[in-house]
Amino acid sequence: MDLKQEFAVDGKQLKRFEKIYEGYKLLFNDPDNCVPMLNVSVRGAGNPRKITNYVMMDHPEEMLRVALENFQQHILIGDDCVPAFRVNFGTAQPASAFGAKLVMPTDAAPIAGSHPLKSTEEIYELKMPSVYDGIYAKLYDFIDYFVRHLPEGMYVQNPDIQSPMNTAHLVRGNEILTDFYDDPDAVHHLFHMVTQFTIDVTKHFLTLFSPPFDGWFFDWGGMWKGRARLSDCSVHMISPDMYMEFVYECDRRFLREIGGGRIHYCGEGIKHFENILSIPESSGLDFDRQVTDVFELEPICPKEKVLCQSFELGTKFGDMVMNGELKKRNVMLSTAVDTIEEAKEVYQMFKEVYTK
Repeated sequence: MDLKQEFAVDGKQLKRFEKIYEGYKLLFNDPDNCVPMLNVSVRGAGNPRKITNYVMMDHPEEMLRVALENFQQHILIGDDCVPAFRVNFGTAQPASAFGAKLVMPTDAAPIAGSHPLKSTEEIYELKMPSVYDGIYAKLYDFIDYFVRHLPEGMYVQNPDIQSPMNTAHLVRGNEILTDFYDDPDAVHHLFHMVTQFTIDVTKHFLTLFSPPFDGWFFDWGGMWKGRARLSDCSVHMISPDMYMEFVYECDRRFLREIGGGRIHYCGEGIKHFENILSIPESSGLDFDRQVTDVFELEPICPKEKVLCQSFELGTKFGDMVMNGELKKRNVMLSTAVDTIEEAKEVYQMFKEVYTK
């Protein structure tokens, strides 16, 4: 049976999706009067047929089927997870366009198995890649399959775009950390090239698919203002001053040219958070719950910017959330439980607390 038919949803679900979208829009458009959004997953419910990444990387129908199977839990729970699915070719897609060889771990998406730039001299010899270089031509074929076979009311979301810092780190390796001191001009040159490529490839993505609303994008189960997410994971390896000198303007330029978006930062350092949150073109931030939380970031986060994190029930933070102690209301949260029934209860309790 065609996936469009097999996973089709009825008019009631389509109306529920529309209500979810309105809830996400309020986070950005009316931060004082919105209701926090919550996604609840059931542990072990994803990929019930245990299809490996080896199989999914060669069969778009299996990659899409696994994503649609995983989404069924959210239809049963009735939470705030949006019906959007991405082609998952891992974090090294941009690096592959710059010559990094991709390798497949035992059961994970491809990673960079090499750092093609062996010296700063080679940085100046680097040519701007085409948006079809590396693994991208194959990725576009997968996107085309997703677009043609998704059921009505379901959408494609951006592949992993990474960021100028992350991709430059993958292309040059850890040597880039000394390059900041030894040859800063070369680092600026590399960042300029990677930023331009990231802009080019993101704009190309946006010609292949689009969400139902212009100026919004789907990511990680939610809907965000803007067009894409930057992942600044490697920023934690440099100082805040270096971030401002080398990375900040690249992140700003990317977001400005593609129409805004959010930033993912899973590292440490309150100064990094302050710098990242100061980017005018950013609509929000997601981060690692083991590093910080919404309560700690709220004092330095502009009201209009949305924060996103996961949490565990039964922890101090989880208890505070479930007791209605969030003062900042425009947040996206996610958690996991053991059964569908438990997920329904948690979601209903959460919404009751924050709609009183």
